Amino acid sequence: MKKFVTSEDLVNKALALTIKNGGATLNPKTGEPVTEGYAVGGVREFKFYDARIEQIEEMTQAVRKIRQDHKFCMLGFWMDGSTLYVDAINVTSCGEAARIVAETFGELAYYDLNTGSEIRL
Repeated sequence: MKKFVTSEDLVNKALALTIKNGGATLNPKTGEPVTEGYAVGGVREFKFYDARIEQIEEMTQAVRKIRQDHKFCMLGFWMDGSTLYVDAINVTSCGEAARIVAETFGELAYYDLNTGSEIRL
């Protein structure tokens, strides 16, 4: 029987990966990392300035909202300085499409999951 992945489970896993790698892209249904394609935000974004572990309940609420309101999006966590971004993101197989979406929505960057590299705009 498949275990239901809670929003708290997702936050804990995403934070562990973010501490290790600077960010994480997870499938919100399975909790598994997404490792192929180009991740781009612009759908829904939550910012945690000077991110601290004490904000874990707020982060969990943000993930719940993303899962409820954006059922076809992946979940993205990434650090930019001391700001943690928690995003509903799209993953596309085309880097050029990701760049266009990122520019259109005024994103700071998008992420190449294939190479593990951030592409700043």
